[in-house]
Amino acid sequence: IPLSVRDNERLMLQQRGRAVAELGVKPMYRSYAFGAFFANLSGNSNAAGLHQAGSGRCMVDTERGLMLGHSPGVAYDGPGVAIQSTLKVYRVAVRASHGNESESAKNERIKNANLRLFKHMPTHFELVAWPSVIAYSFTWKTWGHVLTSGLNEIQFSDEPWNQLVLPKRTKELLFASSLFNLSGAPGVGDLIK
Repeated sequence: IPLSVRDNERLMLQQRGRAVAELGVKPMYRSYAFGAFFANLSGNSNAAGLHQAGSGRCMVDTERGLMLGHSPGVAYDGPGVAIQSTLKVYRVAVRASHGNESESAKNERIKNANLRLFKHMPTHFELVAWPSVIAYSFTWKTWGHVLTSGLNEIQFSDEPWNQLVLPKRTKELLFASSLFNLSGAPGVGDLIK
């Protein structure tokens, strides 16, 4: 069934689809606007199930969120239930992998589960991309989903660091200790500031 949308709606849907595609590639640190974050129903009891009205910061991490059982939305309607069901099949297929399994064997198992995965979202899917992505809110200390329209890149500033009143040597030590390993076993990850 062809999708009939006005030009301005098509543009908005394409932009949302591109944002979802970009956010699904790797974990990204973002800020979210007032009312854009929704806590998962099973999580921190202080935040579970609530539409979080405040703004805050989050880590958009689709892969980790999926493996932990989270979803980019709530399954109240047909599309939401379909997404939940498909994600469950995907999790089962991925978790069945073995540490020494070849990429082709993993792909074959996913294909046998009737799933089709893309390295890049096809442009014709941009119009039907789900409007939210999985994220961990640092503000609420819980997983949930966040509307892509409410996400922004964080603009970091060196100003507070420059105004910090400490001896130069102390500031150098603090700066040096802010390097840490983000992923993998000790000694194999990338060091970043």
